[in-house]
Amino acid sequence: MFTRSAIAAILAVAPAILAAPAPAPQVTEPASFGPDVQVSYQAQSTAGPDYPLAEELGDGYTSATYHGPYTGTPTTTGAANGPTTLAASIPPLPLNPTATYYNTGGKPINPLPAPYTPAGGLGTNGTLPRYMVESDFDYESIALGLYQEWIELDLFHDGLARFSEAEFLEAGLTSEYMSLIEFMADQETGHSTLLTNMLGETAPKQCVYDYPYNTVREWLDFMQRLTRFGESGVWGYINHLDSREVGQLLAQSIATEARQQQIFRQMSGLTPMDVWFENGWPQSWSWTMLAPYISYCPENQTRLAWQNFPVLHILNNANINRYSPNDTAQDGSEVTGSRITDPSISNLTDWTQQIRTPLLPFII
Repeated sequence: MFTRSAIAAILAVAPAILAAPAPAPQVTEPASFGPDVQVSYQAQSTAGPDYPLAEELGDGYTSATYHGPYTGTPTTTGAANGPTTLAASIPPLPLNPTATYYNTGGKPINPLPAPYTPAGGLGTNGTLPRYMVESDFDYESIALGLYQEWIELDLFHDGLARFSEAEFLEAGLTSEYMSLIEFMADQETGHSTLLTNMLGETAPKQCVYDYPYNTVREWLDFMQRLTRFGESGVWGYINHLDSREVGQLLAQSIATEARQQQIFRQMSGLTPMDVWFENGWPQSWSWTMLAPYISYCPENQTRLAWQNFPVLHILNNANINRYSPNDTAQDGSEVTGSRITDPSISNLTDWTQQIRTPLLPFII
């Protein structure tokens, strides 16, 4: 959905400071974390008069009772910082001098440490794995991933609770599709639990969100965009993690998210795959996409060290709700708002341009 020039433009803009959300009471923290402790994502939830809990809103589906902008005064601003900053940037270096392996014979060069076990690899010497972050880089990256999982958990539930079954049918989706989306929301509970335990007791909590959709099709479009940049954000840092054990579990969760994105695209009438290779993004790009949809978070929320760039307006995204997407206005007017991943509007004024989505076959 984003052009190469649009993505590159993110890096060209000056840094901006995210106004961190307002305070709200928290529940008691778990007593301990570690290899022998598993804390459910539900133990990390928050409660209080200014922090709405999920409630049943209709048809048996639950969602937070408020989704909208924050109207108070932020109590915390800016990114998290360490004790000091050593340099303005990290300079480029030449090729790693130890990166010299090249196999010219097509057979193992070095002795095998065990039968059917070629020499090399990391974490292959029999050491017991530790599924916890191992550095500040790991911590900040997985914390960003948890922010992503939290919004997906809330987002998937919200549309199910907000829209009626008749509205889903009008968008071409039967109750079977609604059940599939509910299952994907359940997947996010597992992902949130996993990342929470890999971080420990300071793991970020779920926030309150401000969503940009008003119809089922706009909701689907927003979900396929959100899961898309969430996936790219993980591919950008996963192989740089110090903890390969954390990277392994993260890969298994993000592979699921990639499938979610394909499903949302198909539900929207789009091709499930439109590229040969997925993008890998720096963490600050991903945070720039995600942060504008956070309304406010609990008191003492764990903040991130990543940069939040100023908003980037993409003017030529095709409107997926047109018979002919090439007829989309080139002034950015066919999106629901002013944030970078806001979905295409579905209530086109010219009815001849609107897609009347037929019922889709339910395939497992």
